[in-house]
Amino acid sequence: MKYQFRLGESKYKKITEEPIDSNEPKYKMVKYRYTFNQVLSEANDYKLIKQEDSVIALTKSGIKALEVYEQSGNVEFNCLLFRMMEEKH
Repeated sequence: MKYQFRLGESKYKKITEEPIDSNEPKYKMVKYRYTFNQVLSEANDYKLIKQEDSVIALTKSGIKALEVYEQSGNVEFNCLLFRMMEEKH
């Protein structure tokens, strides 16, 4: 799905095929882990999740954000996230 929806790709970067080499699976795992950790960090910063040991759970704000996405779509969801960013910074 990442390639199908071009997730993680800059809209300004030319989409190209990634080179294939013998270390490709390891390289991809490092990229995915980095991206996952960045998403967790930001979600934690905006109080969308809480982490305890190896357990990650949604907060009330996180549940509300998902409900906004499901009921109103991605534009309203993005606006909610942007408001959170503005309040924090």
